[in-house]
Amino acid sequence: MKTESFNKWESSKSLTTGPVLILLLAIMAGCATTSGIERADRTTSSMETVESDIESTLDAVDAVETSLSELIRVGQRDISSAFESYSENVQRLEENASSYLQNAREMQSSAEDYFSAWENDSYENQRIQEVSERRRNEVRETYNRIPEVISEVETDLDTYISNNNEIQNYLSTDLTAQGIESMTPLIEETIYESENLRDRLLDVDESIENARDEMERRGRMDENDFDSNN
Repeated sequence: MKTESFNKWESSKSLTTGPVLILLLAIMAGCATTSGIERADRTTSSMETVESDIESTLDAVDAVETSLSELIRVGQRDISSAFESYSENVQRLEENASSYLQNAREMQSSAEDYFSAWENDSYENQRIQEVSERRRNEVRETYNRIPEVISEVETDLDTYISNNNEIQNYLSTDLTAQGIESMTPLIEETIYESENLRDRLLDVDESIENARDEMERRGRMDENDFDSNN
């Protein structure tokens, strides 16, 4: 009797263990796939954050430029209010620029993790392996533009903020018609540089958008991806 009960228990155990093991393996495989998707989502999400920072920084640059123009406007009667507005806009620019630079560094770190993980992907099917490698190289090539333009805009942004701080510090000591007149050449130069800085920031924004579009294409394989002539 005991032997018969034991055999029934063993048989029941086998029937339940097999499906459970298969289910666990399926879940583990799903987790591995999800991990890749999550890394891609984190990277594209960090890119969207930086794009938002760029938009805020562009608005701040516009505000600084406008307030600089107000300071040197012919017939300006309220120099104190114009200077106060200018100072507030410079501070806002510094805060936005700081957020942008910090998030840009985090974005680059996330992207490097993304590419490192992708490089570890391997497939037994040679055609899929070739597609994966080709797509990774395409995305990497598009992405590589980002660190270059970020480095350029960081230098320009630092210079622009530094020049505005110098103007602000001087005028806080000599906020007179004569003081503004003496600063006018540098103010006009800074206004001119506002446009160059905007172009740089827009270049970063475009580069991020292009890379994000390529990343979101990952995994969407069409007939061209499997073309034997590729």
